[in-house]
Amino acid sequence: MKQTNTYSNYVPCLYLPYLKGSNKLILFFHGNAEDLGISYEMLDHLRTALKINVMGIEYPGYGVYEDPEGPSEEKIFQDADLVYSFVQDMTLLKQKDIILLGRSLGSGPSTHLASKYEPGGLILMSPYTSMKAVATSKVGWLSVLLAQQFDNLTKMEQVYCPTFIVHGQKDALIPIEQAQQLNDACAGPTFMLSPPNMTHNDFDFYEDLIRPLMKFLVQSNILQSLDDSDEEDSEDEALEETHDDYAKSEIVKTKHQKSMSQLDLTINKGYDCLDQLSRTQRLQMEANQVRFSEEFFIPPRMK
Repeated sequence: MKQTNTYSNYVPCLYLPYLKGSNKLILFFHGNAEDLGISYEMLDHLRTALKINVMGIEYPGYGVYEDPEGPSEEKIFQDADLVYSFVQDMTLLKQKDIILLGRSLGSGPSTHLASKYEPGGLILMSPYTSMKAVATSKVGWLSVLLAQQFDNLTKMEQVYCPTFIVHGQKDALIPIEQAQQLNDACAGPTFMLSPPNMTHNDFDFYEDLIRPLMKFLVQSNILQSLDDSDEEDSEDEALEETHDDYAKSEIVKTKHQKSMSQLDLTINKGYDCLDQLSRTQRLQMEANQVRFSEEFFIPPRMK
């Protein structure tokens, strides 16, 4: 089938496996003022703290994902659908083993997937009800000129998986009331956390996110339950390990590199057009000081 769109034939993704083994995967959609390079450190700490595989998905026009026309709701949703299907086809993971995590702008594609499929869980950080609602809170009546894009509020009525929402009380960009509306609209079980000192971009990674998220994942039976006697110790060990890695982040950026040979052997069986980054793209990333590991790969678009 001949491709009909004019943008890239590939969707850049950053895959960070938990090297000690995990049968779970977080699909991460980053915020607006970020790309996969900026998100690397957060993804790496999520992997270490939760002991889970993590994959970040790039948007058209962001980072190394070249697209002269820029991003759109249609393109971002199409790419999200593609990656979700790609992961299932190539890893044979069950949907219950896939966890969706969207931060800010990323709450759009993650909520879209959760409303369309049956993932194990949905995690939303600083989410919005819709782009138009965000504009309304900032520019008032001028928002009537905007289309109702990324309508998370409507889609949440079709989300049945366990959902974790964290939104700071001091978020000056997206009002916390929008997170509450999403929490109320969700068709499945939800847990909402509103840290008092969290803003849109500043938060305590461990107290505001990891600790409550670990409890949510275990209580929702998304991650394997821990024995009551060992749960607190196990959580503390995971957090201590993550704190150590955070303190050695400059070392982490260079040491967490692994050959793609095994991944290639698995994926190339079903996708002949899979390719790694070209040398030109790698040099471009180095020139832009964007940090990626060798675990960077690109699922092809459907032809």
